[in-house]
Amino acid sequence: MPFVCFTDRPIYRQVYFTHQNSAIADDGCMAQERDALLVKLGERITSLRERKGLSITLLAAHADMSRQHLSSVEHGKAELCLRHLRSIAKELNTTMSRLLSGL
Repeated sequence: MPFVCFTDRPIYRQVYFTHQNSAIADDGCMAQERDALLVKLGERITSLRERKGLSITLLAAHADMSRQHLSSVEHGKAELCLRHLRSIAKELNTTMSRLLSGL
C-alpha cells in the first residue's frame, strides 16, 4: 500500500536511498513531520515554563538566547541547537531526554 501525504506546502520532490540502496521519494512529508515535532516541543517548553512561573524573557536570558528566538521555538517555527535545548531543560528542572520523550 503506498504512503500518501497531504500538505498545503509546495512539494519539493527529493529522492532518498535506503540501506538496501533502493530509492524512495519524499513529497514534503518529512518536512511536515519535522514541523509537527517542532510544534509539540514548543508546546512542551511553553507548558513547563508557565508551570514554573517563568517569563519567556527570563527563560531566554537564562538559556543565553534571544527572546524572539525562544518565542519562535515555542510556536514551532524555529529549531533549537543542543546547547540551547540543554540550557532550557536545566532552567526548567528537567532533562533533554524528558523534553524530547514521546515526540
